[in-house]
Amino acid sequence: MSPPPSVKALILLFLSLTLAFAEQTEPLSHSSNLVEKVCKQTKYYDFCVRQLDSNPARAKADLAGLGVIALDQAIAKAKSTYSYIQELQNKTENPSLLQALGDCSELYVDAIDQLEDSKRSIELKDYADANMWVSASMAASDTCEEGFAEQEEALPSPLSKNNSQLSKLGSIALAILKLLK
Repeated sequence: MSPPPSVKALILLFLSLTLAFAEQTEPLSHSSNLVEKVCKQTKYYDFCVRQLDSNPARAKADLAGLGVIALDQAIAKAKSTYSYIQELQNKTENPSLLQALGDCSELYVDAIDQLEDSKRSIELKDYADANMWVSASMAASDTCEEGFAEQEEALPSPLSKNNSQLSKLGSIALAILKLLK
């Protein structure tokens, strides 16, 4: 004896909703596992999770997609830091500070280019070049930071937080590149 049509319809509806819900939640679950896997490879787990989870595109991103997301965030940080450097240069007359900021300005122009090159390299699946460009951009933020201490009159860096964040974002990208190899 077969169930009445209304029971069949309810069973089909239940199965359809269950499958639709499973399809909808799977990418998020997949991306969360991927974010955790990546972030466990960095020294900055909490920062990494916050950064990658803050981008809605991560829900459907594969590993290379997460790399692009990390690089987009690093590019945005480098550009905002460059703008901040310009502001600081316009507000100071201290020659030592102007020298250090000028050096940082040049370093950040290079870092932006290097990060954009790295993003293109990931899109071309040239992970060795991407790794090289990310590493170079991280060196720029480190060199910028050191430039303040090396002035004739050692200066506290007004860019410490920015430099640190760019370095951490680079670390996330490098962890992803390591997993992509």
